[in-house]
Amino acid sequence: MVQLEMGLNCRSANYDKSKGEQIAINVDGVHKDDRSSSENFFKSGLMDKQMLVSHRTVTDTSRCAIGILTNGELHLNALSGILQLKPDLSYLDKVDDKIRAENKAQDEDFEEEGPQQVMVTFAQPESDWKKKARETSFQTLQKKLEEEAWYQTTFHPLASEESLMERGRLLCRKTFEEIPFTSKKEEYMNCFVAPEMDITGADGENPASDTTSLTYLKTLPLLEQVKALLINVKVVGFSHLLALLSKESEAAQVLRTLQQVAVCIKGNWVVKSDILYPSDSMGGVNGVIGKVLAKARDYILSLYVENQYVNR
Repeated sequence: MVQLEMGLNCRSANYDKSKGEQIAINVDGVHKDDRSSSENFFKSGLMDKQMLVSHRTVTDTSRCAIGILTNGELHLNALSGILQLKPDLSYLDKVDDKIRAENKAQDEDFEEEGPQQVMVTFAQPESDWKKKARETSFQTLQKKLEEEAWYQTTFHPLASEESLMERGRLLCRKTFEEIPFTSKKEEYMNCFVAPEMDITGADGENPASDTTSLTYLKTLPLLEQVKALLINVKVVGFSHLLALLSKESEAAQVLRTLQQVAVCIKGNWVVKSDILYPSDSMGGVNGVIGKVLAKARDYILSLYVENQYVNR
């Protein structure tokens, strides 16, 4: 367990002095000035500190690591535990203890001491399983935790010599120029690239859709690559299209192929209407035949050629 004592700025404009003084009186009592400051929880007569206590948040830290980035290198280190600091308000329990003590003292003043019956009990021998259950009970563990000695530590700022030394221990001093691989290059690449899947339709043709991966597209002929990309990206520049195609494609060859399936509108390429809407197809939403949809789209594209924008 880690307990952090964090001081509060009592002179801040956001600090409520009257409330801080009231909390200090509730915890240390009205006669706190009659005692030495070391006996009081709040030394200055105000709530001048806050206690933070650690709580374990993650039980399995085998998949967790802490990293430090330096000189373009990322150094990772395994973690043995992760703790989260939360405010500890156990000092407020002193208020309830004082109220109970005062009430008990008042009751004893009014009660007269009379004869009391004394009952003598003898402890029975404890079995092994009862002893084990008692030792693992919450009350026993809590008592051991409270009896455990505290170790006082000192806080070091971020740029202090001690902090720099501790952060230096996170750096790996030994570097490896070459990491030996236990698998083949093809097997290693398959870990990053999805395997090729058969996505052909009922008619044997591969439909251009958003589910077609870029890796699979690069295995198709150039005409099919250009057509599928234009259908998916809608509008694309020539340089951007070249970057999406396979590296073996030449610019002149791509341009000739592009003119077969697309039209150029103010420097950008758009797929032709008869490819999107074949003449023998029907609109999926309104049931209009593809030939009519293609003519309507061609008219809209011609308006974009003549004007900067199109009004509906």
